Amino acid sequence: MSQYYFPIVFIVLLEILRLAQSHPFLFNSGNHRPQVEWKTPEDNWTAEAAPRSIYPLLQNQNNKHQLPPRYAVIESDEDEQLLRRAHEAKENATARTLFYSPKEESHLPPLLTKTIKYFNLQQVAFELETSVMSQVSCTACKAGAGLLQHYIRTGKSKEEIIKMIYQYCVQLKIQSARVCEGVSQLFGVEVIYVLKRITIGPDEICSFIIGDACGDIYNPYHEWEVEFPPVPKPDPRELGLPKEAAPVFKVLHLSDTHFDPYYAEGSNADCNEPLCCRLTNGRPTTPNGAAGKWGDYRKCDTPKRTVDHMLNHIADTHSDIDFIIWTGDLPPHDVWNQTKEENLKVLKETVTQMTEKFPGIPIFPALGNHESAPVNSFPPPYVQQVDSSIAWLYDELDVQWRRWLPASVSHTVRRGAFYSVLVRPGYRIISLNMNYCNNKNWWLLLNSTDPATELQWFIYELQSAEFAGEKVHVIGHIPPGHSDCLKVWSRNYYKIVSRFESTITAQFFGHTHFDEFEVFYDPHDLSRATSIAYIGPSVTPYNDLNPGYRIYYIDGDHDETTRLVVDHESWIMNLKEANLYDYPIWYKLYSTRAAYGMKGLRPADWDQLINNMTDSKELFDLYYKHYWKASPVKPECDYECRKRILCDAKSGRSHDRKYFCEEVEAKIDESNKGWKDWLFSSISSSSSSSGSNLTVPTSRDWWEKAAFYQIYPRSFMDSDGDGVGDLNGIASKLPYLKSIGVKAFWMSPIYKSPMVDFGYDISDFRDIHEEFGTMADFERLVEQAHELGLKVIMDFVPNHSSNLHEWFVKSEERQPGYEDYYVWHDGKVNPAGGRNLPPNNWIQAFRGSAWQWSDQRQQYYLHQFTVEQPDLNYRNPTVVQEMKDVLLFWLGKGVDGFRIDAVPTLYEDTQLRDEPVSGLTDDPEDTNYLRHIYTQDLPETVEMVYEWRELIDAFQAEHGGETRVIMTEAYSTLDVIKTYYASSTGRLGSHMPFNFRLITEVDKQSTAADYVKVVKDWMSILPAGQVPNWVMGNHDRPRVATRLGEERIDALNMVLLSLSGASVTYQGEEIGMTDVYISWEDTVDPAACNAGKDLYAEKSRDPCRTPFQWDDTAMAGFTTGSKTWLPVGERYREVNVQAQLAAEKSHLKVYQSMMELRKTKTYQLGTVKAVALGDSVLAVVRELTNFGTYITLANFGSQIEVISGITLADALPGKLYFEVVSVNSHNIRGGSMATKDIVLLPNEAFVLKAQIGPVERVYSSICDSWLQ
Repeated sequence: MSQYYFPIVFIVLLEILRLAQSHPFLFNSGNHRPQVEWKTPEDNWTAEAAPRSIYPLLQNQNNKHQLPPRYAVIESDEDEQLLRRAHEAKENATARTLFYSPKEESHLPPLLTKTIKYFNLQQVAFELETSVMSQVSCTACKAGAGLLQHYIRTGKSKEEIIKMIYQYCVQLKIQSARVCEGVSQLFGVEVIYVLKRITIGPDEICSFIIGDACGDIYNPYHEWEVEFPPVPKPDPRELGLPKEAAPVFKVLHLSDTHFDPYYAEGSNADCNEPLCCRLTNGRPTTPNGAAGKWGDYRKCDTPKRTVDHMLNHIADTHSDIDFIIWTGDLPPHDVWNQTKEENLKVLKETVTQMTEKFPGIPIFPALGNHESAPVNSFPPPYVQQVDSSIAWLYDELDVQWRRWLPASVSHTVRRGAFYSVLVRPGYRIISLNMNYCNNKNWWLLLNSTDPATELQWFIYELQSAEFAGEKVHVIGHIPPGHSDCLKVWSRNYYKIVSRFESTITAQFFGHTHFDEFEVFYDPHDLSRATSIAYIGPSVTPYNDLNPGYRIYYIDGDHDETTRLVVDHESWIMNLKEANLYDYPIWYKLYSTRAAYGMKGLRPADWDQLINNMTDSKELFDLYYKHYWKASPVKPECDYECRKRILCDAKSGRSHDRKYFCEEVEAKIDESNKGWKDWLFSSISSSSSSSGSNLTVPTSRDWWEKAAFYQIYPRSFMDSDGDGVGDLNGIASKLPYLKSIGVKAFWMSPIYKSPMVDFGYDISDFRDIHEEFGTMADFERLVEQAHELGLKVIMDFVPNHSSNLHEWFVKSEERQPGYEDYYVWHDGKVNPAGGRNLPPNNWIQAFRGSAWQWSDQRQQYYLHQFTVEQPDLNYRNPTVVQEMKDVLLFWLGKGVDGFRIDAVPTLYEDTQLRDEPVSGLTDDPEDTNYLRHIYTQDLPETVEMVYEWRELIDAFQAEHGGETRVIMTEAYSTLDVIKTYYASSTGRLGSHMPFNFRLITEVDKQSTAADYVKVVKDWMSILPAGQVPNWVMGNHDRPRVATRLGEERIDALNMVLLSLSGASVTYQGEEIGMTDVYISWEDTVDPAACNAGKDLYAEKSRDPCRTPFQWDDTAMAGFTTGSKTWLPVGERYREVNVQAQLAAEKSHLKVYQSMMELRKTKTYQLGTVKAVALGDSVLAVVRELTNFGTYITLANFGSQIEVISGITLADALPGKLYFEVVSVNSHNIRGGSMATKDIVLLPNEAFVLKAQIGPVERVYSSICDSWLQ
């Protein structure tokens, strides 16, 4: 599928149009050349003359194939489990620009700039590339075709036109010079040749090429119908389900390999050409721009190693396949650079490879649109000039395909690359050359009437099959319902399928690269499905996809065979994981009957699936996941996207969507009506019934819209001069928290502790550590916080205790009842004698073995953190109850919830199996050396979270008051995090599974699209009824300003606080504090100390834990003492609260202004949308009907950016007003800016508001009163 030369030609011709308007004398030559008179040469070939395959090609293998389970949960397959475990290592997201939007070029002439804006050529390029056309493409097409015809009529030579196309392509920087040269040379000759010989105009040409998006214009030269023999159609019979346990054929379907022999690992994957990941694309310009080893989600084709690995996997995993369907597109997407010789080489090498990998297995190929050079160029047989004839390809296809096919196919393969083969008695495969329906095949403009007489031959074959009682499977490349298929050809094909619905039992195509299907219907009764076309997934990841293939199980040889597909499986390779771990894993993504709950795979069953997906978004979302082959970079699918995809599935006939899709689209439109429609209908319907009870949007619970603030107690405020922060210090600063808009604060541990890990090693879960104060201090803090309307959240540390806790002391002494409070083990026998060895290879978080020998107990105990932090045994019910009692104790003290620490490590593998090496580091002492598949994210862990939630909710029910919340810490994969919210059976879990992706997935080099991906990824896993949360910093990671850039601190805080749901700010981020240098001598963090002097700086968390900077006095106002537990930052005199409160503009004031915005209805109840505007500008759009729209814009780049905001929200006015502006902004609050020309300085950010007009204010006040 390649249309990349189309946008180039059209954009060039628009510049020519500008010249025609400004310099008409250039085009008024009187030397007009006459149009070449051209007539279609006679072709006396007849279908009856072609020999037929009458001997079965496939011998009965008597294979006993096992069908996929009908009701199995595919996600539990071993391969899927292995992938899920692979996710548990620290993710290294493959760089992707999801929403690329090139910057406007300022080097163009003003008139051309306006012209390009008018035609929206970026949209044209996208539509032509993806074959999703609109009026934009139609307008550009007509302009281009008209100007080319004008040039031809005015006598310009072929060479002049080609040179002009090349020059403008280069000057306009539409593509690189080599792409411009290749496109103009390869395609220019063919296009000019055809346009010289046709008499139709731009309207007819573009209706022909683009289809229904350009009108169904009558074109007498391209209206034709096939002829059917005078044989009555057999009465359709209702298809029964295939017989259970009957023999089946197992069939492999490969499509769109697009093998790239020049793929180069590490080359530039973000190039500006149609195909990247080659040495000729140069070195990557960014760290994330390098091509992956096994392929890339960007515009890159399939490396040889990936093809080899896939074929080896198939040969091993599916050694029992009976035959293979191979539906074309072998060469790569370098369409500007291809030669006949190069494409033939790819063909020969690939055929040889398939023959060697699958010896003795019949392969049934079909021709793709990429096999020709130039791409899409398939002249009919009557074009016999040496330089234009397609015989060079068809003759070689016959030679190569004859390795698997009988001699009888040569006649039709050499004529038109189509054939018919009897596979088994009563079962035939017909392979069609779908390039004769390809509307990008310019040769068809000469005469599209059944090129090569293929469809007439097809009818003859089907009629013969009907007479012989044979069932037929049709294979091809371009699906007949796809927009790339010529509408007149598709209409005729549809008639043929309808006529022979009893004979054709399945169709198989490729081309789209997606995993999908098309249903065919009775043209006279659209409620009756008659046939099904299976569209197989591509091997190539081009683009945004995982590589994939299909396995079909086809009703086999038995007396009642239907030759229907009984079931099919789609298999994929997770490309991201393959590149990350350098080990591709091919696994079954789904099997159809089980995934969709289908009785069978008859046409009626597929039609029912479409209806079910129309009614159920959940089912559609599952299909959408499979459609994209579980790609981690798939875009979101809104209701327009949903309509398009379901309409595609209903449209076996191209360019006729209105006929097939009206009902589906109407149902989706109806289900998507928002409360705005309800509001206006309610207002009108209640005019005669003012006392009606109206259902209105409800307010959020306190935590769902709250700004949370993390306090690290040792560093927040010291009240007694000892250099360590304490509870009374926190209490003294509660008014500050209130003033900046905080609703709740959570404190890192304040329990009694030896302070080996600064409070996370707890010796008494029910007491306060003396450095922080007393229980009375704590109770007073809670009381004062509640008086100010602040919520208090405790840090609950359930995984381990201190080794000085009485439980551990008693357990080590084996006191009755405490023997199994911790995880003890004898260890493994030491073959050298002496003390036993540790039970396994597990590594703790702070380097070294996770097992420590106890001389007293003569056993090892598990500690996933420091030696002084032994893991509690959650397989002991007594321990579980002990920790529940701890929660109840603090709830009784008035706390409003818990932040639960290190949740993934609660449970360990009972067999204590060794963990596999991750490949992330060569240091065997480092925790990242292993993949923690036996010590993290075990299924029991989330069940424990559900139990804690039930405990919290029960306390709530008994004692009343506002919601108590659970917030969980887990750096797990999204599929695991999703389960923390709730179980599949409805058990509730964490209110807020912390969303750390703004910490783990972005860095200083991240683009706006990377931030968009973070938002979309989290929203995609959010269960219905739940709200998102966003965490940008904490006490374990470098500070935001250090990690992402000091100059961006306002932009980052504005983005954080603009997103919907709850936000979490780590102390000091609101004033832009940075990490502080800590020498080895001053280092106290156990993670750093255990790493040693050479590695400490890499592991240390001390730099982000330094004392809070309150003012410019000694010790930054943190303490009255002369020494602090960690050094105060050197820049505290400039970066402190007092200075920023006094300044006219400051980070703190920006933060406070954003907090005020979060109190508005739009921010609390409105929708959220994140959009990348080019590489640098991120937009966060908040909308709520009748309450105004807010747009946060942040420029993360080093250049001035000019963007248009018109498309960011519905019905935006021409002017937007500044609500909040960053410190470095030249704008002022209350000022305005034109919506269509918004200028952002480097690292500037601001929030714009669309003012509400007088009429909307009336509705706003009405709604406001309802919502109060």
